[in-house]
Amino acid sequence: MVQHELMHLLGFQHEEQRMDRDQYLEILAENICQEDSMKEFNITLPGYDVTSYPYDVESVMQDHDSKGACFRSKPTMRDRQGRQLGRQISLTAIDAQKINDVYQCGQILAPKPVPSGRPVNPCTFDVDWCGYTQYYKRSLYSTTDNDTFADDFDWVRTNQPVPGVGADYTVQQDHTGNGNEKIIKVIDYKTYKSEWTEALVDIPIETGTRFQVIFQANAGETHISDTAIDDIAIYSTSCSTEIDEKNLVQI
Repeated sequence: MVQHELMHLLGFQHEEQRMDRDQYLEILAENICQEDSMKEFNITLPGYDVTSYPYDVESVMQDHDSKGACFRSKPTMRDRQGRQLGRQISLTAIDAQKINDVYQCGQILAPKPVPSGRPVNPCTFDVDWCGYTQYYKRSLYSTTDNDTFADDFDWVRTNQPVPGVGADYTVQQDHTGNGNEKIIKVIDYKTYKSEWTEALVDIPIETGTRFQVIFQANAGETHISDTAIDDIAIYSTSCSTEIDEKNLVQI
């Protein structure tokens, strides 16, 4: 996303806004329900000859196939060759070539590769602020105004539920399997308010059994945002007997 926005700052458009895009894409206008979203599909004329470069579905400027969709389960554009859209993770060779051509860069500079097995930055904010300084506004923690250094957005450490997006679910619950090398499947769909929901579930596991816990969320057709799971705790005890169930929803 950062590279995508930087490309915009450099003057580059979305691939799906190329004047020759209809040779490569099928635009499904029936699933584009907002006028502002439709403008994102308008063909634009950049200050360079875009057709001198191949259509690049892996470009950071190629948006996802559900861009601007009324229902995210249905696409708003489809590649005529069946290729996936919007799966890019970095600049492609064509992206780099466009930048070098337009800005007349004589040399392509690449960062040094990260040593194998080592993260770019091992700090995870679990212990401290990783060298960053957090300035609080009066409305949060400070008892005096600190407008000189107050930032526009505060990351607040809290263990309280915070407002979030709603979801669209149907009701179903299913438990199957038991014992070693079997599957215990717990499927539970509920409708929750537009807020974080704290929940718990009992999964019967035989003593000494090796197991994996997998979380999966499926959004309904009317769901237009994301689903988040945070602060997972697994206990080797019964939820109903030894864990404080205050404010928890049994699923």
